[in-house]
Amino acid sequence: MLGITKVTMTVVKYTPQALLNAERKSTKGWQIKNVLLDLAGGILSFSQIGLNAVARADMSVITGNPAKIGISAISIGFDILFILQHYVFYRSGREQQEVSSISAEEPYVSYQRPAEASSGIRKLARRAAAVAVNAAKVARRPNF
Repeated sequence: MLGITKVTMTVVKYTPQALLNAERKSTKGWQIKNVLLDLAGGILSFSQIGLNAVARADMSVITGNPAKIGISAISIGFDILFILQHYVFYRSGREQQEVSSISAEEPYVSYQRPAEASSGIRKLARRAAAVAVNAAKVARRPNF
């Protein structure tokens, strides 16, 4: 029962992103690196099952954990779909969006004056100090 739940949650986890990419015809806005790492995890999971079966000389290791095989297969399948969406299906759409987002009026690099940049750092430092002071006050309170 738990295995079926895990497999179902795996499908539920990946489906919205695949549908959103297909609807928008774009993968702009998310990193492909996580997908590549997930693909490596799925392949390693399959490899572990195979190596355990070889080491034990028992093929029941492969059929003994259908949830792990299912999760690995679903993950690898969706990862391949995401890779195809990113590098093959919607590559031209991504390139067109990148080109159209550049206008002649906007500079390629934004410039901040040193005073403006340091004021942001000062604000952040003041906020961090206030948080530290409040944390110290809370830590000194007696626990009743």
